[in-house]
Amino acid sequence: MVKTSTTLSPADLRRWVSSLEGAEAAKIMSIACFSLAVYEYMITLDEEIRHFWTGKWNASRVLFLLNRYLPLSIMIFAITCYSIPNPSAQL
Repeated sequence: MVKTSTTLSPADLRRWVSSLEGAEAAKIMSIACFSLAVYEYMITLDEEIRHFWTGKWNASRVLFLLNRYLPLSIMIFAITCYSIPNPSAQL
């Protein structure tokens, strides 16, 4: 097996660094949005229990449930993906 060494030009290196900085900023913003969503869920949970969970189920309740909890699960998935280290040996 032949090993090849590649050197990055300064322009390529700047692109890599800016890409990594952008990924870190996206991770931080995801965590911040998740924190705000959890805070909002906590302060409105009593009203949700009183108004939402005490009636019969219909389409509007299903839509409310999806609207309320699907974004939270997507944020958890995004934060998890941002937190997994890059398994590639090339980077």
